[in-house]
Amino acid sequence: EKVIHAGDTDTFVSFPAADTVSVETGGNERFRVDSNGVMMVGLSSALSSNNAKLQVAHTDGNADIIVHRAGSNSSPPSLNFQKTRNASIGNYSTIVQDNDELGSIRWGGADGTDIAFAARIVGVVDGTPGANDMPGRLEFKTSADGSQTPTTRMIINSSGKVGIGTSPGRDLEVKGPSGDPVHFKLEGDPSDYARIMFADGT
Repeated sequence: EKVIHAGDTDTFVSFPAADTVSVETGGNERFRVDSNGVMMVGLSSALSSNNAKLQVAHTDGNADIIVHRAGSNSSPPSLNFQKTRNASIGNYSTIVQDNDELGSIRWGGADGTDIAFAARIVGVVDGTPGANDMPGRLEFKTSADGSQTPTTRMIINSSGKVGIGTSPGRDLEVKGPSGDPVHFKLEGDPSDYARIMFADGT
């Protein structure tokens, strides 16, 4: 079954399967929505590695998503991740809690069987939230060799303190793996030298 544009018969809305709708232009399918409410662009069946409601796939650089903003101001386009503990969509009455994850970006690659994850950046509640008060931290995670579970490597907490290998209690805190010393290397340009500078803030 199809709903065809009059005078342009290769542009139409079709129903290729039960509870599924697709849109075609120029005789090619551009996107479809399946019975699970998954919207697919560039593919006709949902990726087995992902249950995401929006899936975009292509065999070249067109597997991109662009968010574009035009305006005579300094405001950028954005990706907006939101989390509520209320089970009703759009209901913000149930406050999130300390250590709740608010949103993340993950990177994965084919491992010969499915998708294994290599890295992740996550935004987390970092303290007790309240009205107009949402302390947060960023956690940067990578998977070790032989693993597909990203582990926290660096944290920027709600006070702006940075921890590498540890949760920071100071402005910058670095902790090496157990039994392994911490190493720092400073290397200057061949025409100059590396510096560590100390100042009293004046």
